[in-house]
Amino acid sequence: MLSLRLSLPSVATLSQGVRLAYWDALTVSALPSWLTLTRATTGTYFDASAVMQSAAINAARFDHNPLTGAALGVLCESSRTNLMANSDEPGSWTPSYQNATKGSVIVGPNGATSARRITFGAADYFYGRTSASYAPAAYTGSVHVRSAGKSSICVRIDATANGSNDFRAQVAIASAWVRPARTFALAATDTIDLGFDNRVGNGGDGIAGALDAFGGQIEAGAFASSYIPTSGVPVTRAADALSIAAGYSGNPIIVETQSVATGALSRTLYNPGSGISALADVWLRKAAVYRIGAPAGVLNAIVAGGAW
Repeated sequence: MLSLRLSLPSVATLSQGVRLAYWDALTVSALPSWLTLTRATTGTYFDASAVMQSAAINAARFDHNPLTGAALGVLCESSRTNLMANSDEPGSWTPSYQNATKGSVIVGPNGATSARRITFGAADYFYGRTSASYAPAAYTGSVHVRSAGKSSICVRIDATANGSNDFRAQVAIASAWVRPARTFALAATDTIDLGFDNRVGNGGDGIAGALDAFGGQIEAGAFASSYIPTSGVPVTRAADALSIAAGYSGNPIIVETQSVATGALSRTLYNPGSGISALADVWLRKAAVYRIGAPAGVLNAIVAGGAW
């Protein structure tokens, strides 16, 4: 009896056969020739040495974990505005309530002498305020901070006229810069305060000590975006927009992203590939272009986590 054995190609083999181009932002720090990014303003990111940098207009931001320096991918964000004037150095924040002692200006996470040491007594506090009032919405406040003696501090964001409508939480701090972020719902049009409170009755631990602070940011939205430096007035960072080269615009493209807000990983199939312009508030980690007419089963298997 004649016996036949058929050897069927695996999904991985099939995907290799229909794939035209592949790019991994975690290992390559340049966009491929078939991807273009535009952004009408500068934008900040962290380099592999965990130092904050500023990318030029239309330059891709290959972002890294600010604590470990590990690659995160290309940062693609929607437009946001930092409502806090003179945001870098806390000594220049528009004052609201401040009785803590402002010390020397020191080097911040951006490598420049633009951070401030602040010393707190048991009943001390230090807040900055927006220079204008804003309409009811969700707002997120964030600030870079590290220990200069204190091991924790209460970070608080609230409405000036309604201090009970706030968000406050104790944050553990150590020798490395961290960026705690807090979101609250502004109930009525008001100015917004962001800062630190050491008072026990206001969320603090009442333990005297010092910390270093840099880069206050208040922005409309439910999570913190990349830091936007300001000088005297609010500043807007434009959105990042990706596009695929015209020669590939009709091809399926699969991208792997990580959410800035939640950290969740996902893969998405765009057909045609020009749909990637909709990417927002993610790190773009990987991307691949496939042949027109590639089997739907192969593409769906890749989206589900299969080999590229």
